[in-house]
Amino acid sequence: MRVLWICNTILNEFTEEFHLRKKPFEGWIEGLWNELKTDKYLEIGMCFPIIDEWRMKNSVYNGYKYYSYHAIMDHGSYCRKYKKEFQYILKDFQPDVVHIWGTERNHSRAVVEACSDLGIDNRVAVRVQGIISACATYYTVGVPRKYYPLKSDGVTSIYDEVKKFRKIANNEYIIWSHAACICERSDWGEFYIKQINPHIWVEKFDNILRESFYKNCGKWNFLRCTKHIIFVSEAHYSIKGLHFLLKAAEILKKKYSDIEIRIAGNNLFDVKYGYGYKVFIKNLIDAYDLQNNVSYIGLLSADEMVQEYLNANVFVSSSVIENRANSICEAMMLGTPTIASYVGGNIGVIRHGVDGYYYPASDYSLLAGYIDRIFTDKELAKSISKEAVKSALQRHDKVRIKNIILKIYSQITERAGTNLNKSIWGEVK
Repeated sequence: MRVLWICNTILNEFTEEFHLRKKPFEGWIEGLWNELKTDKYLEIGMCFPIIDEWRMKNSVYNGYKYYSYHAIMDHGSYCRKYKKEFQYILKDFQPDVVHIWGTERNHSRAVVEACSDLGIDNRVAVRVQGIISACATYYTVGVPRKYYPLKSDGVTSIYDEVKKFRKIANNEYIIWSHAACICERSDWGEFYIKQINPHIWVEKFDNILRESFYKNCGKWNFLRCTKHIIFVSEAHYSIKGLHFLLKAAEILKKKYSDIEIRIAGNNLFDVKYGYGYKVFIKNLIDAYDLQNNVSYIGLLSADEMVQEYLNANVFVSSSVIENRANSICEAMMLGTPTIASYVGGNIGVIRHGVDGYYYPASDYSLLAGYIDRIFTDKELAKSISKEAVKSALQRHDKVRIKNIILKIYSQITERAGTNLNKSIWGEVK
């Protein structure tokens, strides 16, 4: 079976082919690739976004055919000419199944439209990573309106960001309306998608995590962690809900003067958007005297992330909307006590009070209370940690997830017809 993967990043195994350094991102794609690439019944072709024209090339590496597409198509408005780029790739590789990673970018829509033109959109599987239309709806939750219009040179306003999200959400609607199968992780994601296309075939299953998290499964230890450290995997825009966590921190600091929020990922004050949110967060930090209690620690490798989880007293996901945060799953795999907002796809990951805690996204007082409980109750923290590992191992079992994907590929080919009419491909130009 020939399967063409349309990726939104270059897999680390292929970065040297493009003279690029390895990145610590998109671990779920890497995880599934490592499980599937040795399957003798699969021939997987890879398609990667390339920014620099001189790096563009189509070739073969370790027996795997790969292609480049222009990453610039994901900047700005959608243009129908983009699909021609993928028509060439499709005709050259002639896949039985097309597997698209992500729905929110222009290139994903271009692939679906190219497949539709060739009459093979019934062979498209799409893995949903985030739901941009939902992000647009919840983008400003908890942010005072006075910050929405603020902007600075080279940095957009919150208004601009919401407008951009709403615009590119149209890509999602088109993809959900045409793809054969949508691969989701949560009931929330399934229900949201079926509001757009009630008849779409949805399969729900979780991601394979990065290998470092399996190797360090269950290694969090209450005695070895650094007390009163809260680890956050990302907080560079308003959806991640840092403003609510800071309000919880103000409450906690009265009891724990040494409390520290350690934030991985992009630094909010370095990114080129959401100027008003930067001002809002700075004002909160100053008002609550948290200047020495909040640290941005940058983009981290998988191994570095593992160390931060293991060092933390608790992991918090404070987002106002999420489509099942991978970071929650990573924390639970390691056994780091986890507290998450009860929103979107996060619902159903944690068994409240057993292997973690939920709280309503805007209820920072309750968030502070659960953090305090983890800080002070050693036996509770140990129990939650142990149960979280059990849950994560079952949810992210590699063999089970691999078999689900293989079953989806097989069902797509069965429904669409096992033999493609080669005349549809035409001459590759």
